[in-house]
Amino acid sequence: APTAHTGGRGGVARYVNVPHVDGAWADSSHLALTAGDFGSTACVSLLDVDSPVSSPVNPTIVRNIGGASSGVAFDSVGRLYTGNGFDLDDATGSNTGTIRAFAPADWATGTVDFELGGTLVGEVLSAGSLAFDAEGNLLVGGGDFGGDSGYLGVVNHAALAGTFAGLGPIDSSDSSELRRLDPVGNGLGYFGSVFNTVTGEVAITSGTTWYMTVPTPGSAGMLAMAWVFTRVRRTRRGGKGAVRA
Repeated sequence: APTAHTGGRGGVARYVNVPHVDGAWADSSHLALTAGDFGSTACVSLLDVDSPVSSPVNPTIVRNIGGASSGVAFDSVGRLYTGNGFDLDDATGSNTGTIRAFAPADWATGTVDFELGGTLVGEVLSAGSLAFDAEGNLLVGGGDFGGDSGYLGVVNHAALAGTFAGLGPIDSSDSSELRRLDPVGNGLGYFGSVFNTVTGEVAITSGTTWYMTVPTPGSAGMLAMAWVFTRVRRTRRGGKGAVRA
């Protein structure tokens, strides 16, 4: 059953039992969550964190993701980004790492079909983690076992703008559109990312090791960052199915 502990909003942290793999805030009271079960398509729901914990309001806003769930993120104008996290079935339409973006009009008032709607951004890794930096570059983590892996992808904000201008998905073979970052240096890593909006730092995560980057003065976001090879050990705690608001 949902439980409450001291801390969090108004002195109380509220735990809601809903399916989830990753999450991103749509606004101060709505959390987009990716979820899915083996043998069925994945989805994105929108949890109202102010709704009762005994009967949470959590409607599906993106349905029919052909494979496993992946990351989720919002850009500065409210587009929702998510992807196909793992897929061996060619009949689903999308592949492992397929990323699509959905305008607020697509998801805010109903449910949109992942395979049929939105804008195709491209195919990068497994779209296992998605985040944006200060310049609007899209950070893509994960890995396609036996396929694309071993780096953190950085989709240039200008390439994204071209996609929404009708130029088609990004060209993943063009380093000006997709940069590959490998802090380990052996091409074997499986990375995620966290962006600190206060400091402008990007943390590239690899298990419990975090590699910190610092933007250089006058840099164009992630495309001109200086590496600071400082490893930060983190410990994660949490329960399956429990979302803290």
